Amino acid sequence: MKTHTLALYEKQKKQFIAIITLSAGLLFLLSTVVNLAMWRISGQPNFLWNSIGLGACAVLVGLSYGMERAERVNTAALLLTLSWGGYFLVHSLFWANVTSPLLVGLWILPTLLLVSRYPLPKIAILLLTLAVSIILIWLNQTPFFPRLATTDISLLRFVVPSYIAIFGLFVLPISLFGFHQRKLFVQLLFPILVMVATPIVILAINTHYNTMMSETQATQRLLDQILKSKNDQIQSWLLQQKNTLENLLQEPQSYARLLNLLTGSEKGTQEWEENFIGSIILLQRASETSDFEEIYLFNKKGIVLASSETGLIGENFEYQEFFWQGEIQPSIIPPRYYAPANQVSLFISLPIYDSLNNLVGVLSGRATIRPLLAIFYQPPPAGYQSLRFYWLGADSNVILSMQGKPNLRLETEASRNLLVNQAEGTGIYKNAAGTVVIGAYLWN
Repeated sequence: MKTHTLALYEKQKKQFIAIITLSAGLLFLLSTVVNLAMWRISGQPNFLWNSIGLGACAVLVGLSYGMERAERVNTAALLLTLSWGGYFLVHSLFWANVTSPLLVGLWILPTLLLVSRYPLPKIAILLLTLAVSIILIWLNQTPFFPRLATTDISLLRFVVPSYIAIFGLFVLPISLFGFHQRKLFVQLLFPILVMVATPIVILAINTHYNTMMSETQATQRLLDQILKSKNDQIQSWLLQQKNTLENLLQEPQSYARLLNLLTGSEKGTQEWEENFIGSIILLQRASETSDFEEIYLFNKKGIVLASSETGLIGENFEYQEFFWQGEIQPSIIPPRYYAPANQVSLFISLPIYDSLNNLVGVLSGRATIRPLLAIFYQPPPAGYQSLRFYWLGADSNVILSMQGKPNLRLETEASRNLLVNQAEGTGIYKNAAGTVVIGAYLWN
């Protein structure tokens, strides 16, 4: 009687290994077919190499089945564990950023063997699975060639359902075997449920996370491109305005006219009168062909000798930043409220030197920011109606219009980083209203 029971027990052990081996073989073959199909559809060579690796695992699991038929059940269990580990190692070679789901899948079959009531080489199975886990993690950290991206939704919409389906076919024979042996089925019920639910949940979470990250990164790239495009337009506009002033100093006749007014004859003489009227005409023409509201010619004391706006002649601007910065070097004063014009204005200033390279005056222009506002408030791209732009002055006030003194300050993580570090970047942070947003910022 005892011999009969022992024989039955060994028979059940063989059946247990056989059914898992056949189920794993089915999983490997179907995975190979899916990868070949994806290779034909997408043309991605990684799918072809993946299918070859999976085919090799299928051959190995075939050897395991041969060992089971030859009554070498323990050897079959080890080969089965090895082929199962190889299956997940092959996937880690060709797919990026899937370490977590692969590790979960890797431990499913060894766990099934370890919790079984049959005397298998469980220590060897455990050590083998641990070794494969370490290799899998290492492969993810040190890829040997470009891998398939889990952010490619066009691929995942085919791959994920296919793998869920074939994994279900792996579980099904094991479940049916358990139904015929109720005691064994009770032991296998929880592992089976875990085996079915875990990969589905992991794949769903992984797909959702990668989709979200892909969309976030795409949005950040778009915002960064938009800001850089606007910055390029602004730099181009600034260069045009600066060129307007430089042309007055580089064109020999206009330079001579301005220099003579600064250093030539005394006020009231006919020569002075000619230089005075000629300089005003030069400045008015330059103003009309640019976005300058006013252009000024200062002497070294900051007094306006000529201007496109004749009412300013004789005024002293010695303590205005745009004047004393212009004495030092070519300067652009960022947009800020300018009380005399009751406008947000931008100043560009150039030092004027004589033939001996002595500073004799400053040429400055006050520009309207209307063209810059037009650049900033262009309609957003389709699908990004919630997009908002904020143009900050150096004082962190938001520049909203040409008129009036700005009184809205923007206090966010991005604005602080921008103004303190003069940095650029993208990120996810809270806006002024406390809402989490995807943003980009750029120092001009």
